[in-house]
Amino acid sequence: MSVAFIFPLLIWMLMSGPRWAGDTPTYSAWADALIDARFNAVEFLRSNTFTAPLLLYLGWIVTVALAKVLAGDTWPWLLLALNGVAVWWAVRTTVVSVSCQRALAVAWVAGLWVASSPDVWVFAPLVLGDLWFTALCTVVIGTLPGCPGRLPIHVVAIAGLAIITRPATAPLVVCIALVLSGAVRWSTSSIKWAVALAALVAITVVVVHAWVITTTVWVPGALLPWVERLRDHYAHGVVVVERPETFVAPALTLPGAVALTMRKWIYFFSPWLSGYSPRHLAINLLWFVPLYAAIVHSVWRAPNRFAVHVLLLYVGLVSGFHALQELDFDQRYRIPVLPAMVMLASLSTGRASR
Repeated sequence: MSVAFIFPLLIWMLMSGPRWAGDTPTYSAWADALIDARFNAVEFLRSNTFTAPLLLYLGWIVTVALAKVLAGDTWPWLLLALNGVAVWWAVRTTVVSVSCQRALAVAWVAGLWVASSPDVWVFAPLVLGDLWFTALCTVVIGTLPGCPGRLPIHVVAIAGLAIITRPATAPLVVCIALVLSGAVRWSTSSIKWAVALAALVAITVVVVHAWVITTTVWVPGALLPWVERLRDHYAHGVVVVERPETFVAPALTLPGAVALTMRKWIYFFSPWLSGYSPRHLAINLLWFVPLYAAIVHSVWRAPNRFAVHVLLLYVGLVSGFHALQELDFDQRYRIPVLPAMVMLASLSTGRASR
């Protein structure tokens, strides 16, 4: 059934063919370097550097290198096929997770909603690891509401693979730690204290981040290149990278930096950007507005409060993580939370499963 859900997307991917994105040449070069090192990861990591530790990209670099070895010049097509598998996996995981809470018909609608995401359709033909990363994260986050005490070993392995696929797994790691420690379970019985504590932590993080950005405070050498990049972004009022129409006044003060971070957090969820075509905007509104309405309903009315808190925590952590850093031109950093958002929206829809 999950294959049927993504069949139109697969046709679109075949018609489109693999497309190179801005980061594709970089991953290709890293994969070539790994092949030259005879897949010696230690030698590769010693000989190559980046603003973030390359260990956190190694999983995808190995994937690209294997595709080149196995498929030769047609390696982009192999990665295109992997994108199709990734979307199927994310859709299937969504269906299975929702079916544990709600009626099967609701789970099918949830799967179709993920498969029809405009963001997924934009990135499906691109030779990038974002959809694969999304699938890995979806498996983990889809399992957490049913495993408050411990994770199955295969899910632990998938989480480990996600950690070395993209450096954006910090929110997932924090979410896992809070769920397994019992903190989220406590929040269901002490909601007022939990909300107050979460708000205090969020405000503290945003203010400390703004202080680091707007001062010359010392930061560890390994983080300095990235912090300097962020300081430059804030100095130029960058909201969405490479979309100057979203830029605002330079954020050179602590209040200004806090305001810019909050603006980026709002833009993370926005279905609208001024550079979108009318068709793109219409499709986004048709997909996101019902989703957000269903999420609001679930947050207030869904009976499984533990599942609500787990999914809400994950969405909040990911969106906050990227608001503190940068938003991509085509909202690629939002893709990993879309299945979780659909799961959350489904928790108060239709009747419960039997």
